[in-house]
Amino acid sequence: MRFLIFLGLLILLYYLVKGWIFPSKSRQMDRSGGEWELDSEMVKDPQCKTYIPKDSAIRARIAGRNYYFCSKECMRKFRAEMEGNPGEGKGG
Repeated sequence: MRFLIFLGLLILLYYLVKGWIFPSKSRQMDRSGGEWELDSEMVKDPQCKTYIPKDSAIRARIAGRNYYFCSKECMRKFRAEMEGNPGEGKGG
């Protein structure tokens, strides 16, 4: 029984030290204000209205503007609507 308690404490200590030495790369702690900041800017998909990290979004230049999409399907539907082809848009 003592061995299991010792093992549990050892695992807990490992994760605490690991988190302290190697902080998460997706978030950074602002030491002055104590607030979390994301490394990546969030953008809104114009088709399905979800927010996604800009660095993992699918980018398309449509009608001279840059748009960011969560998937190729959303990009295809949005393009079809912009081109005036409602058969492939939201209703189809």
